[in-house]
Order: sequence, then C-alpha cells, then structure tokens
Amino acid sequence: MGKSARCEFAQRYNHDRRRPTPCEGKNTRFNKRCQNNSMAISLKTSGKLFSHPGPIRPIFRKYWWRILCGVLALLSVDTCQLFIPRIIKSAIDGLSHGSITDDQLRNRAAAILGLAVAVASFRFFWRYMILGFSRLLEQDMRNVLFHKLLGLDRAFFQRRTTGELMALATNDLTAVQMACGMGLIASIDAVVMTVA
Repeated sequence: MGKSARCEFAQRYNHDRRRPTPCEGKNTRFNKRCQNNSMAISLKTSGKLFSHPGPIRPIFRKYWWRILCGVLALLSVDTCQLFIPRIIKSAIDGLSHGSITDDQLRNRAAAILGLAVAVASFRFFWRYMILGFSRLLEQDMRNVLFHKLLGLDRAFFQRRTTGELMALATNDLTAVQMACGMGLIASIDAVVMTVA
C-alpha cells in the first residue's frame, strides 16, 4: 500500500467513511456559502415530520368518535351553564314581584341542582374523551417519530444534535398535545359563548 493510499485510508477511517462534500475545499468563501446553504436546508428539513398535517390526519380519523362524543358533551355543558342563570333570573323576578309560590321556587332549585349534576357528568365525559384523545395523539405521534428515526441513516444523526431530537420527542409533541386538547376545548367554548 502506497503512501497516498495509506493517507486516504486514514482520512476515511477518521471520518467514519463519510463521503467528502464540496464544502471541504480550500476556498473559504465557497465553504461559507456551502455552510449557509446546508444550514438553510437543515432548518427546512428539520420540521418535515410535523410541518405538514399529514401525520395528524390519520390519527384524527382513527379517533373521530372520541372527538365527536367529546364535542357533543362539551356543547351540552355549555348549554346547561347557559340555562342556570336564566332559572335564577326567573326565580329572583318572581320573588321581587311576589308572583312565585313555594312549590315553584323548589322546582327551580331542583332544576338548578339537576343541571349542576348534568354539568359535572358531561364535564367528566368530555375531559375523558377530548383530553384522552390528545394523550393518544401524542403517543401515536411519538411512535411515528420513533419509527421514522429508526429508519434514518448515520448521516442524519451526524447533522442533528441529540438535544434537537429529544426536543422533538418531548417539548414539541407536548405542545401538539396541548393544542389538540385544551386548545380545541377553548376554541369551542369561545365560539359557543360568543354566539350565546
């Protein structure tokens, strides 16, 4: 083995047999331009897994019945909460005008108690359905990310840091879970209360 062949073998061994890129030339301007381009490409491709709603749509289709039941329960809670102040208003108006009897007052109190029980029951139901869906979505997306990472080559892990991948699997997925859980609930509540 000649001297040049030994040097080439050592260079490849030290770089884990990585193929040389055009950025490894002697031109510093070209190197900087190449590095800037590679950084831009990495920023574009780092969010490819979750920048498009593709991975989320099948999960929404998979748990559509949980979302539907949770939304219906949430609408029931909002409706019951809107009826309670009206019953209290009618009872106070009847007392101020002296046109309400004791039996009617008891009936209104029983109606408020029944609506409170219904609100508690439906609230537990939508929390179980919608927040449970958000947890299942986070679990499924974490599994998708994990299986995707298992199929990537060594060059990908040389370009990405461990902290970046850990952030995708923890903080970013937690943000998606919160958006699809409490974010969905808050948006529906805001629309219903604004219309009412």
